[in-house]
Amino acid sequence: MARPLAKICDINDNKELWKVSIRVHHKWKVVSNGREHFEMIFVDVSGGDIHIVVPAPHISLFDEKMALYHSYTVSNFKVQPNVAAFRPSSHKFLLKFTTGTTVTNVNKNEIPAKPLVFTKFTDIITGNFNKDVLIDIIGMVESIGYSLTISSARKQQINMMLRDNGDNTINCTLWESYAEQFLKFNQERGDDSGPMFVMLQYAKVKEQGKFPLSVTNTFNVTLLGLNIDLPPMKQVMESMPKESMITLSGQITFCVIVDETKMLVVSPYGWYKIEIQVTHAGNSCNFLFWDRECELLLGLSASQLRHTMIKAGIHDPLEFPLALDQMLDRKMAFKIKWQPQWKNASVVMLLKNDPFVKELSDQLDTAEESVDEVKGIALSEPDFVVDALSNSEDDYSSSNTSDSDDDIEQQPLSDSNIQEYSDIGDQIWECTYCHAHMWLHERSRKTKKGHVPTFHRCCQGGKIVLPLLEEPPPLLQHLLYNKTSSDSKNYRNNIRTYNSMFSFTSPGMKFDTKYSKTGGPPTLKLHGQTCHRIGTLLPETGQHP
Repeated sequence: MARPLAKICDINDNKELWKVSIRVHHKWKVVSNGREHFEMIFVDVSGGDIHIVVPAPHISLFDEKMALYHSYTVSNFKVQPNVAAFRPSSHKFLLKFTTGTTVTNVNKNEIPAKPLVFTKFTDIITGNFNKDVLIDIIGMVESIGYSLTISSARKQQINMMLRDNGDNTINCTLWESYAEQFLKFNQERGDDSGPMFVMLQYAKVKEQGKFPLSVTNTFNVTLLGLNIDLPPMKQVMESMPKESMITLSGQITFCVIVDETKMLVVSPYGWYKIEIQVTHAGNSCNFLFWDRECELLLGLSASQLRHTMIKAGIHDPLEFPLALDQMLDRKMAFKIKWQPQWKNASVVMLLKNDPFVKELSDQLDTAEESVDEVKGIALSEPDFVVDALSNSEDDYSSSNTSDSDDDIEQQPLSDSNIQEYSDIGDQIWECTYCHAHMWLHERSRKTKKGHVPTFHRCCQGGKIVLPLLEEPPPLLQHLLYNKTSSDSKNYRNNIRTYNSMFSFTSPGMKFDTKYSKTGGPPTLKLHGQTCHRIGTLLPETGQHP
């Protein structure tokens, strides 16, 4: 009697002789420890799905045989718990192909495609979703922020703001090949091509920590769709209010300008989305500042600001921290990304060095107001700017990054122009083990992706326990802390002198002199513990020195 077909939802680790009729819903390659294998998502007729791993030794046997969107009958797997941090399937188990796995009945069973179910923006914002499972999301590109699009020393990335049909927004970051795909598509669309919609399947949600809540692609697993002709995307596009449609045309302009920041712009998002009104020659415009620029100016990241506000009992984002006032009434050089359809401009780089800002301002005053006229103006990235820009790369799990996407011809600045320094903030973080005050940059490398940083430089993660300082003897405590006593005042005023007096000591030890009575150089044999003796330089009468 043949073994009956099982449903994917019924699979467990009680046995390995499972037989399922499935459709290959997704397939991708993975390189781990220098070896390549491939993974898949199977779906069955009931809509259940499960994660599949085909190890490297079995690639030649199954890679060409298992084609995307085809159906098969597959039997015999090794069943393992699905415990990955970000899983492409919510099933409790995953299946691994073995030498005993069989694949038959190619396209003999009709298995429908799995319907797309998009996670709502409101559920992401409120945390009402399974944080261990990759999600599907769709939204309209409201604005494009900081971008690195040239592959070099840092990862390529495109940062943007997505909006849904309920006017909710969420940050989105695309990395590496996904950033290239987005940029190429946007450039090839031409002018006046209408709004752009982004669909991400198997996207990762990065919870709010050092940086704001955001969605991002994973390495190889994520599928990116841009204005694709699918019913779910058409439905979302048709449901967007017409007045909220934003056209991302080819009119995006990068320009350099020297402006003065004037006041914070209040929005429903509060200080989680910082817009500042800047003025230039009597005109004003709103600039959108991303977290990297805010950290450069304040020495504090958004998470640090949020931590201090919560510590003060303030949870409302509309209660703007006083520290943000440090960003106002400052004249700086900005490189901005401007598009006429937007009501603000995104800051992609800034310089706050006063001599350089003045020099740049003088050159801009003599040039015509066009990008072509300012191409010869120097705007390179000094070290203190580069350090601030390389912030969110730890959030990505794979390879290389890129340099700045400057459209302006760059010339190096002379050392005399660079007088700023990198401010890493204050020691506001506390080790959870020894309670030492630390800088955020001192956190353990392994916990840079976490929301609660841990530190090892102070106590090796609790391995080293130093006893608390004991109270000094009554006499010393009186001399140190009794500020009303004349002898205490004299002691504290001359404490360095007293300490220097006792720092010159004589060594004390046990030694045997019998070897010094023989011929040759004088010889001493030391044994026991050595010590330092504080006393007169000359020995007492009848004593050896």
